[in-house]
Amino acid sequence: MAMPEVAEIVMHDGEPTLNEVAAALLFGISVDALRSYATKRDDGTTAFKLPAVVAANGRARTREFARLTGTEDDPDIWDALRYYARQEGVGLVFVAEDGQRRTIEEPQC
Repeated sequence: MAMPEVAEIVMHDGEPTLNEVAAALLFGISVDALRSYATKRDDGTTAFKLPAVVAANGRARTREFARLTGTEDDPDIWDALRYYARQEGVGLVFVAEDGQRRTIEEPQC
């Protein structure tokens, strides 16, 4: 799965938000596939209506990561995101509320 874009974790009002690239990494699908499930809410924001198979794939990837890292009791979603970004060669950036960006993983060419 080639993803040339950068995955971002963006903080809004103290809550982390994943961009489409980051979400696609966690679900193990392409960004284009994820975008095909997008719908607009009444407030204008985007929501994703994921088929059960995609949601199940995301859970399976979380379990896979937990097994690989010995964290079955409490897998860390942020560590999983970093792991899959590294596996896929995707850059991973944390964006603080003040807009400061910190690169967590460099993209692989």
